[in-house]
Amino acid sequence: MSNKRVVVVGEVFSANLGDYAIFDSLKKILISKDIDVIPLDLSFRKNFSNHNRLMEVSSENKSSLKPTLVNRLKNSPFIQYFISRVIWYFSVKARSDQYWDTLIKTSDGVIIGGGQLITDSTSFFSPKLDQIVKIAQRNNKPFAILGCGVGDNIGERAKGVYKTILKQAKYVSFRDQGSVNKVESFIDNKTSLNVYPDLAFALNASINDLLNKKEMTCGFNVMPLSVFKKYDAQLEDMDESDYLLFWKKVVKSAIDEKMRVVLMTNGNPNDYVCAKTIHRALLDDCIDVTLLDRPEQPSELYEQIGQVDYLVAMRMHAGIIAQAFGKKVATIVWDTKIPDVWRVVGGGGVVVDCNVLKDEDPWQKLNVSFNNSKVLLENRNDLKVEVLDGVEDCLQAMF
Repeated sequence: MSNKRVVVVGEVFSANLGDYAIFDSLKKILISKDIDVIPLDLSFRKNFSNHNRLMEVSSENKSSLKPTLVNRLKNSPFIQYFISRVIWYFSVKARSDQYWDTLIKTSDGVIIGGGQLITDSTSFFSPKLDQIVKIAQRNNKPFAILGCGVGDNIGERAKGVYKTILKQAKYVSFRDQGSVNKVESFIDNKTSLNVYPDLAFALNASINDLLNKKEMTCGFNVMPLSVFKKYDAQLEDMDESDYLLFWKKVVKSAIDEKMRVVLMTNGNPNDYVCAKTIHRALLDDCIDVTLLDRPEQPSELYEQIGQVDYLVAMRMHAGIIAQAFGKKVATIVWDTKIPDVWRVVGGGGVVVDCNVLKDEDPWQKLNVSFNNSKVLLENRNDLKVEVLDGVEDCLQAMF
């Protein structure tokens, strides 16, 4: 299958670098099969230039201001939902059609995935994917859905769009059974749906990371409490002081285990603002902890994860990358997609319910997950083969 060019569609250049890890894993697999890869970012980014820096400045400015009515309105899901649609229909759609057509018509086919792209959120993916499919069809290019996740609360209009796309695709696979269950409620039962592990599980650590023999290090991948509370009602009564108490407990426990402790993020600017707040609070209590720089490039994220031995992950793909790199992982759940994705690889014991944030001894539960992750690592190569098999099935169906 040489001399092919494939457009890969996703949130490729997001500030949350876990999104790029999905693309990167697929890209490396395709390149190994002599297939050229053309990235198509659904949010119209073309690289990691300075948009991440602008987002960081914006996040810091927001964090220093008291909430105002204007800010609350701007952050309202309904307002964001409405604005995203207005911008799409009256500004972006025509321009994107021309640019996407240029990419797709020079390719041999289009792969949509992976990542959680089958959604009906403020990102407004359904009309974007519909337009990409129409461009592929008018240029007589095959398209497939590979390794995607499915969101909750998809509206009827978006369901209609996705039903058509899934029916017309040459191949469809999802990264978890939960996603399959969601789409089965609104698609034709004749559509064949496959499940394979998340594409990022096939990433490989660099040789330098594998040879690193420094002191035992535990990394904590940080995310704001507000994200947990948005998805899980059991944390509704938890405030920022409670959250800081959790951090003090787990960091002290790791230090008691003779570990060096580092705080890190996936690159999301809001996550980094939160990490700096936690870092200051820990230092004020004379707790020895290092805050790593916010990664702005995927290589920086990989390097940071590569230097730890254990990782407590709040962002799902931080945990997946760490597991792929041979690290021992505990990943804290804030969305049902997280246990669903880990179950596919037999990693149900790696996930920890978010009520651990309230535990008197949260380290105990995290330690159980570390041990389960260690067992899972024994099948790491088999897991990578499963991902490769899913990509091969997709390519065979397309070409």
